[in-house]
Amino acid sequence: MIIVDINLLLYAELDATPAHAAARRWWEDVMNGDRQVGIPPVSLFGFVRISTNRRVFVSPLSIDDALGRVREWLERPHVTFLTPGPRHLEIAFGFLEKLGSAANLTSDVQIAAHAIESGGEVFSNDREFARFPGLRWTNPLE
Repeated sequence: MIIVDINLLLYAELDATPAHAAARRWWEDVMNGDRQVGIPPVSLFGFVRISTNRRVFVSPLSIDDALGRVREWLERPHVTFLTPGPRHLEIAFGFLEKLGSAANLTSDVQIAAHAIESGGEVFSNDREFARFPGLRWTNPLE
């Protein structure tokens, strides 16, 4: 299962972002494919929060547009909104304790915990995921 990070969703959907063209091609292939995709709450709501933020983008998405895109993703039969399972907190807290820091890693920890718990693989353009022991991750833009 592909566990998608916030950055790839933003890059794929917003042309004012770095690596938009490559991320868009990748996301379209994923959406038109049949490999299972899990979107964690932190990625879904992070996409909505950042893509609609006028402090981040000169022309942000409207809330209706952002939610419309999310709904389109979730209508695909192979795309799932992930919910934390019974081991989620144990895994996430373990990562926080091993890495010795929270701050900016807190969102990544949640995504990594979903991947470990579901047996999935994180897809991200963020090299920080290499720090998580036992986590499978791929940068589809390389």
